[in-house]
Amino acid sequence: MFYTLMPKLRYGFGNQQVQTQVGIEYYYNPSNLGSIQFSGGKFVTQINETNPLTAFNNTYYTLLLSRNYLKIYEKTFVNFSHTFSPATDFLFTTDLDWSLRKPLQNLKHLEEKNNEFTSNHPKNEELSNTAFKAHQSFVTKVSLSWQYRYKRIRHRGKFKSISKYPMVSVSYTAAIPGFIASDLSYQKIKIKIKDDFKIKGLGTSQYLLETGSLISKDSISFIDYKHFNGNKTVYDEFKIEKFQLLDYYQNSTKTPYIEAHYQHRFKGFLFKKIPLINKTKLQSIISSNHLYTTSGGHYWELGFGIENILGKIRLDFYGSWIRGSFHNK
Repeated sequence: MFYTLMPKLRYGFGNQQVQTQVGIEYYYNPSNLGSIQFSGGKFVTQINETNPLTAFNNTYYTLLLSRNYLKIYEKTFVNFSHTFSPATDFLFTTDLDWSLRKPLQNLKHLEEKNNEFTSNHPKNEELSNTAFKAHQSFVTKVSLSWQYRYKRIRHRGKFKSISKYPMVSVSYTAAIPGFIASDLSYQKIKIKIKDDFKIKGLGTSQYLLETGSLISKDSISFIDYKHFNGNKTVYDEFKIEKFQLLDYYQNSTKTPYIEAHYQHRFKGFLFKKIPLINKTKLQSIISSNHLYTTSGGHYWELGFGIENILGKIRLDFYGSWIRGSFHNK
């Protein structure tokens, strides 16, 4: 048994406010990933809560280039989750979240000095006005994951699974109206498959497939749309679930969607016959990302990159296509 404490403190120099949140995760049965997590506080949160844009990138692009890509709101919340293994190779998670959400605006004195700053309300294909009023939400989520014959390893206080087989997960999310004064009412479902595997003599591949949709949407905020992990900066993390040229919120949707990601590391296969490059221990990578939404149609990305053997430094070149037409690179 062990626990992890996760405090966060934020001070806004513009609004001169201190915000805090704290999380506690307790593993009562580590061998079966049995854990309880509690978190709460008042904090500034990205509309896409997977945080596709880092604070460093946002600061650089906002202050030096006037490109304020980060879209945020204020969230006062209490969250409880429970994870356990009900049977061999299965993992079940229940998550309960109550929150008070308040919109935020750009600081007026910054906008007066520079009118190039965009609004804190992102542009979207489906919704002409993504602004929202303060509201409360109570959201419950249940998810079930299956991965055949996986092994659990602990790394930096977290567990991850290793297996020769893909992980399949199904999740159901519902906002319950009226419960603890909740203003929202919707249901959505998501199915995801993720795997990595070796190709003898050619390196390793990794892919992720995901599809989902809202199955009811009586009352929903733009925050609760499906958001995709886009990128509009030069420097960023290369995660399998990220797009590298997609706008952060342009394609966010409440309709059915399909996204697919694939990348392959050649582990020196392409460079081993070039002595000068082979000595540098560089490896080449090819990547492909695809997204389909009702409003945005088909979106593709293709990329080629190189990476040092430790995976710490990576340089990629990407091109993208929207509805069959070349978009940018």
